[in-house]
Amino acid sequence: MKRYLCYAALLFAFACSSDDDLSKEDFAVQKACAKCNLGVSEMLWLRSKIITAETTNGKATSIYAIETASNGVVIVDQPVVMSCLACARYDCKGNVIVNESVAFMQELQAGMSKENLLYSTF
Repeated sequence: MKRYLCYAALLFAFACSSDDDLSKEDFAVQKACAKCNLGVSEMLWLRSKIITAETTNGKATSIYAIETASNGVVIVDQPVVMSCLACARYDCKGNVIVNESVAFMQELQAGMSKENLLYSTF
């Protein structure tokens, strides 16, 4: 019995990859993929957005994946810390969401929490 447990433990140890092995960008994309229930190849647009944020001088941004009642999962690129007036909003496929209702914006602001944070340049 102990032999089987040792084999199972070894199999488990080698089957799992550590999040420490992933770059910050790849970790953010994987987290978004899990929330959106999509594959990495379907979210390459997000990786490009993150790399653009990193390479643009002086662009401070935070990117969130927020589950909303009205639009499903929304990817929010918040370039300004204090408000969401300049936020870019996307669905999981990278399409721009043009919903500026007060209720929707409040839902997004409430969802801008550490647990929903995918990536930050801060």
